[in-house]
Amino acid sequence: MPYDEPDHDDPMEFMGISLPALSADEEDEMVRCVIEEYCWIGFNDEELWKLFVNPFYQATHHFFKQRGEEHVRRLIEEVLGRPVKGPKMKVMLPVLN
Repeated sequence: MPYDEPDHDDPMEFMGISLPALSADEEDEMVRCVIEEYCWIGFNDEELWKLFVNPFYQATHHFFKQRGEEHVRRLIEEVLGRPVKGPKMKVMLPVLN
């Protein structure tokens, strides 16, 4: 197999999956886990906020749009155990024509 051609049987190939609908409590727990994981690898407050504000990060951005800045702030503060400021970057929403 050439290097640049994907092997359809490769177990290490990236694969996106959809999750079943979660309850609000289950979503909160999932987001707490995401926040915790990124804290463990050294993300600071601003980097954490970027995960939620930037639409490139689809899952966390969707949660941010659905639940709002105050709810996300509360979850971040729960995980960090201290107060945090809001995002410095503006919320990026798509322009609707």
